[in-house]
Amino acid sequence: MHNCAAIDAVYFKYKDRDGLIREAEIARNLGFDGKSCIHPGQVEPIHQVFSSTPEELAWARKILAAWEERGGGSKGVIVVDGEMIEPLHLEVAGRIIARIRGRRTADR
Repeated sequence: MHNCAAIDAVYFKYKDRDGLIREAEIARNLGFDGKSCIHPGQVEPIHQVFSSTPEELAWARKILAAWEERGGGSKGVIVVDGEMIEPLHLEVAGRIIARIRGRRTADR
């Protein structure tokens, strides 16, 4: 909506990988887009938690394609596999796709 990312705070126990993963998972479940880190060893686990799953990517691609094919922009809502899809879902799908594109760029 405002083109801003919600980034969770640093996990200061930089050698505690399991604790970092638990805290990052909580942050993701709360809707954060990422997590700050203070040590290079924290980057990979954070990427792991905040990366889109294959199932999420498939859902996002299906939703975006169906919205275009079925004229969702003019209708305001469509139905995909029994799920009512509205602009909010498009935003979520777009963020899932952007997450994978950002990851590919960062990995180069």
